Amino acid sequence: MDVPFYNKGRTVADVPLRNWKDGARENLRPDTMWADDRYVDVTKEEIQAAKERVKRRRQANPVERV
Repeated sequence: MDVPFYNKGRTVADVPLRNWKDGARENLRPDTMWADDRYVDVTKEEIQAAKERVKRRRQANPVERV
């Protein structure tokens, strides 16, 4: 395993101090599409249709996935 160039010579001591408020939802990028109201109008049918499109695209262009 190689250390990326931007971390060479750095230690944990270089990370600025944080507190619990920094970990609040409004300060973090959500890892889910339902974390806010941007996708509130998306229906189950649209989600299923999108999954089918992705499935067909992957079947048409098989790539080794790791």
